[in-house]
Amino acid sequence: MPHGRAGGPGQGVHAHELALLTEELDHARTSAGFVRLSGEPWVGKTRLALCLARAAAHREWAVACGRASRDGSGRPFHALVDALDDQLAAADPAVLERLGPARLRLLAQVFPALGGAFTGSPRNADVHAVARAVRAVLEELAGRRGLLLVLDDAHRAGREVAEFAEHLLRRPPDAPVLTVLVHRGGGPGAGRLASHARSDQRRGGKE
Repeated sequence: MPHGRAGGPGQGVHAHELALLTEELDHARTSAGFVRLSGEPWVGKTRLALCLARAAAHREWAVACGRASRDGSGRPFHALVDALDDQLAAADPAVLERLGPARLRLLAQVFPALGGAFTGSPRNADVHAVARAVRAVLEELAGRRGLLLVLDDAHRAGREVAEFAEHLLRRPPDAPVLTVLVHRGGGPGAGRLASHARSDQRRGGKE
């Protein structure tokens, strides 16, 4: 997805770039979407993603935004926890009930909001099983209105976020969900994230 010319952190967002992203939001209403925003520092990736978040909220979509730990030392799944933990804490009990006890026990290893149910360590969690469970969470949170999930600084995240992205590309949520991965071209996870380019282009995403 194009995201503007290089510049300082105060630069604006180009209207045509935001228009492309809102088109992806519209498409996700009927078929879950996946978009990567990648590029060098200060080209406006985060600003663009935040503008999309405001547009989604204006359309009454649920919005969940998270960011990987800046120093790379955060707990596993940090970006997902940052995005979704408050949502889970505020979720209707019926939503948690539909997830089922097995998923809740697994998710409790990762999300502090569910930590009362289980005391495991996120480092011992099965990454693939967590990815499947989080996909179910996205479907529940999206409901009929839709959910925008933004994961920023994904290049700083561990392998679990890259594997979560791979899982969503293989098995998109069966709900109106648009996932936006924001990352630089360098960093611990950048190479693996960049390898998703061909897959997400087939899904309709753009760099």
